[in-house]
Amino acid sequence: MTYLDPQTVQVSGRWGTWLLASTPGGNWWIDGRKVELSWPKEETVQEPAEDVEVPVEVQNEPAITP
Repeated sequence: MTYLDPQTVQVSGRWGTWLLASTPGGNWWIDGRKVELSWPKEETVQEPAEDVEVPVEVQNEPAITP
């Protein structure tokens, strides 16, 4: 049995409760019952809005007030 120091690894497979982790020392099967899992944090980049021409049939008519 081998023990690894706590580290962040990428999980690329699963078999039952076992997880296949990619480490700098190679791939290791680790007991998934004894790990803390978190999803990768992905930065969301929002594209700038573009001006578009609205077709005549979609344009709102001005409100008429009494």
